[in-house]
Amino acid sequence: MRFEDVIGHEDLRNQLKSMVDGGRISHALMFTGSEGSGNLAMALAFGNYILTSSSPNPESTQLKCDKYIHPDFYFSYPVNSTKKVTGSKILSKDFISEWREILLENPYMSAGNWMSHLGIDNKQGLINVHQGKEILQNLTLKPYESEYKLMLIWLPERMNNATANKLLKILEEPPEKTVFLLVSQNPEQLLATIQSRVQMVNLKPIKQSVLAKALIEKHGIDAKQAETVSKIAQGNYLEAQRLLGDNEVRAFNQDMFIKWMRFLWQKEFLELMQWSESMSAVGRERMMQFFKYGLHVFRESLVLNYSDPSIQMSGGSELAFINKFSPYVNELNAIEMVSLFEEAEYHISRNANPRILIMDVSLKMMKLVRKKVK
Repeated sequence: MRFEDVIGHEDLRNQLKSMVDGGRISHALMFTGSEGSGNLAMALAFGNYILTSSSPNPESTQLKCDKYIHPDFYFSYPVNSTKKVTGSKILSKDFISEWREILLENPYMSAGNWMSHLGIDNKQGLINVHQGKEILQNLTLKPYESEYKLMLIWLPERMNNATANKLLKILEEPPEKTVFLLVSQNPEQLLATIQSRVQMVNLKPIKQSVLAKALIEKHGIDAKQAETVSKIAQGNYLEAQRLLGDNEVRAFNQDMFIKWMRFLWQKEFLELMQWSESMSAVGRERMMQFFKYGLHVFRESLVLNYSDPSIQMSGGSELAFINKFSPYVNELNAIEMVSLFEEAEYHISRNANPRILIMDVSLKMMKLVRKKVK
């Protein structure tokens, strides 16, 4: 990944380049941003720039960075057991081939994309204590080719406390010419002691005009379609990719949400139980995406009820559903609904029992949807 391949954030790109060119590289940076903002892409490009700028043979270094095979660029990321990799001591290096494959395919990926790529989207990825030891061992090695050693940790919020505590000292006092690049979507979930040891680099959602231009250049669509998709995606390039693709996940979420609301309104408890079993079986990452979709529906309903319909992001069958559903999202229940879904997404990410959580949310929603403005 190179700086010129990162979508938008031109000012930030220039700042990071100046940091390297001026010899002012911080020993630990955390690239934060929501899904699809490009925080991983930016961290990869920054690491690439550090290594090539300090290399006696920048062309060779660039080629290795392009393929994510540079021996001084280490990676750690959430993993879990698969059919091929089992046992209690699972490490990032066990999945390095898959990691390189998905980065070459899409450096704007989500955690769900990664777990699906591994074939375990019914599990949650974690950075375990053995990976913490792996990080420490890698950083004891001397650089092979470069002046620097880089350690990129993707989604450090997936570390448990034991792993995070192992890294505290080295984050504060790393070996000479060692740079940590942490890439997080939810930095508030990290230990405060981790946050205090890094320099924050925050990426905002991609500007609509910039995203539209990128869609035209990268996907060959016309300007009108690019404008529509970039508006709906709200600065999320990954969402824009989904909208341009078959988008099976979005269709699944829409279908399941409509069925769910119907069962709740009609109090069809047998069907609701069957629905809950189906939803709890899709895996944690898919469940988190489902709750995000529910938040999208609430937002669209509120826009239809209280704002300018021209800023709506829905169309087709989804808009037809929202036109019918919007009266059930109003000033009496909207805040509670949003809070309920945000908490549900959080608890699923923290290993809550999916069956219990789904039923709890269902019973609460059964009451909330009945709060209608007279």
